[in-house]
Amino acid sequence: MKKKTFYLILIILQLVLAVYTGSQKKSFFGDEIFSYGLANSENYSFLGKQSATQVSHNHGWVDQSYFKDYVTVQKKDAFTYDAPYRNQVNDVHPPLYYVLLHTICSLFPHSFSKWYGLGLNIGILIIIDLLLYHIAKYFLKSELKSLLTVALWSCSAAGLSDIILIRMYLLLTLAYLVFLQMHIKIFKDHSYSVQNFLLLFFSVMLGGLTHYYFYPFAFFMAAPVCVYLLVKNRGALLAYMTSLLAGFACNLMIFPATLTHVFGGYRGTQVVTNLQGRTENVFTKYYLGWINNSIFGGLMLYVFAIFFIVCLVIYLRQKDIKVKDHISPLFTLYSFTTIMSAIVIIKGSQMAQPRYIYALYPWLALVIVGMLSLIVQMFKVNTHTKGFILSVLTLFIAGLSIYQYNVDCLYSDYPAIETKAKRVKGADCLIYQNPGWTDFYTAMPLKFNYDESYFFTSQEIPSLSKILAKRQSKDQIVVLLPDSFTKSQVKQTMKVICQSTHKKHYQAVYSYYSQAFLLS
Repeated sequence: MKKKTFYLILIILQLVLAVYTGSQKKSFFGDEIFSYGLANSENYSFLGKQSATQVSHNHGWVDQSYFKDYVTVQKKDAFTYDAPYRNQVNDVHPPLYYVLLHTICSLFPHSFSKWYGLGLNIGILIIIDLLLYHIAKYFLKSELKSLLTVALWSCSAAGLSDIILIRMYLLLTLAYLVFLQMHIKIFKDHSYSVQNFLLLFFSVMLGGLTHYYFYPFAFFMAAPVCVYLLVKNRGALLAYMTSLLAGFACNLMIFPATLTHVFGGYRGTQVVTNLQGRTENVFTKYYLGWINNSIFGGLMLYVFAIFFIVCLVIYLRQKDIKVKDHISPLFTLYSFTTIMSAIVIIKGSQMAQPRYIYALYPWLALVIVGMLSLIVQMFKVNTHTKGFILSVLTLFIAGLSIYQYNVDCLYSDYPAIETKAKRVKGADCLIYQNPGWTDFYTAMPLKFNYDESYFFTSQEIPSLSKILAKRQSKDQIVVLLPDSFTKSQVKQTMKVICQSTHKKHYQAVYSYYSQAFLLS
């Protein structure tokens, strides 16, 4: 009963921390707006000139509903899943997360809130906690160490960043752990039952419909298992491979666009190209620092150094503590799978982003608690004191990680920008669209301030006077330029825009992932 009480207290404290951290989230990363838009938008998958022109009743001018309808569910469309499915065919990811988010948003039609996405993630988090606890207990053989693994992952900057990001990466974390748990369940008792292989089949469906990064993880875990079963149990090998292939086949039947995305889409081809020819060492340049600060609290070098010293002392003194007792074959497989998946993801991804490795952090939590527990075993104190020391060290690292790294995507500076943006509330907005990618999504709710908006290109600048004449209102005009524009580009572009619109001056309103200027 005491163990269950401690576990319940940990879950409650963790949920309180997650909700508190969520309350500190003030704005949205562009991909988070994508999450809402691709889950809920019935009429257009992406924001921009093309979709605005298609839905506009006024020569390309759109009102606030264009942006609000993108991220909200209309009452008539609640619990109809055409939108998330169709939008994901147009995008580059599988649809499961978007289907779940659409379900939550359908409970609150015509409204938009960070808590819909955060609420979904917190629900996923509870399932992850249960899984990670049982996985850690299997590997670390200790109730306390299992609880500390859950605490380190979920209360570190890395875990909180995964929880707070309204994207499919927390669901991918769950998919990895479900797939791992199924292997533990099968091989722990050598139970090759139909039930276990059915659960393995569903775990492949869960992962494959969440993110394509699941497939490298599944491959690197399954390939050694196939070799093992080929030697030990060929009947089980047939059932094992059938479960995997059937899961993948069902994914293709549910979402045939998988093949187009992976083999024909720009993301799939970018991954293949990067794996073959990328020479930039993004791991040491970016990811190593993120890992060090977000889950080791900046102490990675010290933890590894002390751990190897302890291992050396154990070896030289031939103590009863055996490092091999802490490492099972399945943990070796899990480690191999995680490392190989990380290589594919880090080298293959187009951009260096910490979110790409969020799903791999539970493994690091296991590694850290395992190393710390071995270090603590060297202390000449009783078992209870060792447990206390291990708890303090683990929680200290978790707290230090938040201090060192903070949490991704909180946007604490957003309220000040929002105050500035409200000064032009009710204005009409000209939004510059680059020939390539333009970020219309990050801090997108700022666009709710404008009465009418129009997406224009550089070719349309000479015609802006005629374009403005087609507005329904004659409000003051705000111009949004891309954040990537340099000062000289801004000056040159705004000078031409002023000439075209017969304005004499412009003044900066705010600069936040786009640069806003008021014409006068």
